[in-house]
Amino acid sequence: MTTDTATRRQVVDESPRRLPLEGAVDVAVLGGSVSAVAAALAAARAGRRVFLAAPRPFLGEDLCSTLHLWTDRPPGPESPLAAALFASG
Repeated sequence: MTTDTATRRQVVDESPRRLPLEGAVDVAVLGGSVSAVAAALAAARAGRRVFLAAPRPFLGEDLCSTLHLWTDRPPGPESPLAAALFASG
């Protein structure tokens, strides 16, 4: 972890990009599967601060994605944070 000299914010260097730290959490769960949601819920119920990041606009992807959820919007992250987390390359 380093401090960005321009913004004076703490950042984590992750090749090939730098992501600003937006908050402090105890547990980060990456993925939107039923198991990931269950893990996030268990941690939250145990009093932990949890960040759950899922690549799709719905949770339970291992069950729901087989339903072929279609939206009017093109697929992809909508917020700047989601775009930074799920950017390819």
